[in-house]
Amino acid sequence: MIAARSLCREVWTSALGTLAVLLLVTVGLRLSGYLEDAAGGRLAAEVIGRVLLLRLPEFLLLLGPLAFFAAVLLTLARTQAHSELVALHAAGLGGGWLLRVLLCAALPVVMLLSMLSLVVVPATKSALTALLAEQRGDLALAQLMPRRFQSIGGSGRVVWAAGVDADTGRLSFVETISVFSCQPGDLGWEDTIVFFNDSERFHYAVPDDLVDPRSGVICFPNNFDYGDRILPEGFFRVTCLANYARWTTLPEAGYRKEKEVWFDRVSAAARRFLPEVDDAVLERSVVARDMFTPRTIAAYTGHFNGAVYGATRKIKDGRTPYQNLFLCGTDQGFLGITGAMLSGISMANRHVLRKG
Repeated sequence: MIAARSLCREVWTSALGTLAVLLLVTVGLRLSGYLEDAAGGRLAAEVIGRVLLLRLPEFLLLLGPLAFFAAVLLTLARTQAHSELVALHAAGLGGGWLLRVLLCAALPVVMLLSMLSLVVVPATKSALTALLAEQRGDLALAQLMPRRFQSIGGSGRVVWAAGVDADTGRLSFVETISVFSCQPGDLGWEDTIVFFNDSERFHYAVPDDLVDPRSGVICFPNNFDYGDRILPEGFFRVTCLANYARWTTLPEAGYRKEKEVWFDRVSAAARRFLPEVDDAVLERSVVARDMFTPRTIAAYTGHFNGAVYGATRKIKDGRTPYQNLFLCGTDQGFLGITGAMLSGISMANRHVLRKG
């Protein structure tokens, strides 16, 4: 019907115009606040645009209903002022027809706002939290001065740094541990260490999510040869890459919830590469379980970015300022005992055997 389409079009046009004005005012106010934060050293100026872009869906979600409500009032006021409602009523299109038209006009708005609320805003909030956490970490490091006691981050903690290096390691991990009432071998798990990766390419980088369960390391300490000694309890450990910034910005309740969620996800990811064990049998065998995160590492070790292995500054080629002195161990990006061995081999090949 022409009248219904005209009324819907007018409501949508008014809503878009009202939303544009409200959005412009809101973005302007937030921009002034972020510029103030940048001037005070609390936010890097180069990320202000990204922060505003990530906040945009949240602004749309908050302002959308208000803009639509204002548009309905403006449209009804105009039609009443021009006696259009009287003409429509005289043509047999009363209040019920008008309500149906407005509900039809509201339907696309409701669908759009629902998508923003359920999908877009949670994703952008998560990305914004990680970005601001990374910025806070970078700013805190930038404010550190060598050989001085300083309080950073507003936490009341005092730190002392011998020196500050821009090449601080960024890789961190989560590790789950399950303690069994039986030996892993009793469940059919007889390996000592399993390295797994389910992707065509191995992604050795800081993950976008809290954890990257596509790859990891499985360890069964019980299956090493201890001679005549047998560990009284079984142990099942899984290590995966993790995002320090995301873990450290979670509120306490959210942090505990995510630990539970990711414990199950990491364990499930690892079990794909092991002989199958019934869930009920495994559950009956578990006597305790726990998990550490990059947040745990930072809390108990003070390591920057929750980094686990090696020195703060990674020296990929092993060179030092001293002639014929080379570092090997875990500073070439390798992990654990196997990584230390591979590091020694690679450094020997590079600096000793290749010369011969």
